[in-house]
Amino acid sequence: MGIWPEVLDRIREKISEPSFDTWIKDTSIEVKDDTITVYAPNEFGRDWIETQYNDLISEIVELVTGKSYKFEYACSEKVNKYAYSSWTETSNSRQKRELEPFELWLEVLNRITTKVSLKSFDTWFSNTTIEMESETITVHAGTSFARKWLEHNAHTLISETVEEVTGKQYNIKFTCPPEVVKGEGDGFELWDEVINKLGKRILKLEVNAWFSNTMIEVENDTIHVITPDWTTANKLAETYEELIAETVKEITGKTYTFTYFDLQNKEEYTYTRLPYMNSNHSVQDPIVNKLQKRIEQLEARVRKLEKRV
Repeated sequence: MGIWPEVLDRIREKISEPSFDTWIKDTSIEVKDDTITVYAPNEFGRDWIETQYNDLISEIVELVTGKSYKFEYACSEKVNKYAYSSWTETSNSRQKRELEPFELWLEVLNRITTKVSLKSFDTWFSNTTIEMESETITVHAGTSFARKWLEHNAHTLISETVEEVTGKQYNIKFTCPPEVVKGEGDGFELWDEVINKLGKRILKLEVNAWFSNTMIEVENDTIHVITPDWTTANKLAETYEELIAETVKEITGKTYTFTYFDLQNKEEYTYTRLPYMNSNHSVQDPIVNKLQKRIEQLEARVRKLEKRV
């Protein structure tokens, strides 16, 4: 454990506080020869740390020790003796034990991973934590955009999953840190109508591929399009901006300027404004361009098949 407190301090500087408290804070390690075993408090936490933080942990340990280690991940002995999601059953009813908030939320997240895509989970659920008070659960999202998306799109999913785990109904609320990009409106109703109309103008495949997990904020005469990753932001800006603008004007009667934010590459509750603010700009990235050409080819083939059908 000698090096671990310093490693934890450095990890805390690299990731958000909710992520640190949820996944890293309660870990411990065992060092044997050139191997470090990282112990997480449960299986879900172990898997998440291994897939999401292995590179960061490896890099910081090498920085602290000056030595490169192999890493293994396991659960603590306490957790191996009983599952956090365990419950006792009687002949007449299933009585679940009371879970600590940390335990409850890990179990809820574990179940949600089987109900949504990995992309959705990583974007909206992975950096969340909760507080419990009486019959209310407050979900702390990492950003205002995540809070609004969860409240609009995942309220029922979270409520039902919490009830599955606890056997009780809770009032679910959502909050986020104050350091957010501010706007006049959430834009959920407008964006839902835009996507609905786009579904009648372009292939459903295109809508599902590029518009799912996106959202907007309206600020004066500007619409900020929030996307889950750089590729999606680029595709919307380069390919669909004119169509989006026409659809928005048709619905609202107003002309807006569009900007695009990449949620994946944000910095501490702020968002990177992408360099391609209008469709006249081209991004000279050979990998992305090659991927886009391949997608366009596939979309063209789908159109041909639909015509044949």
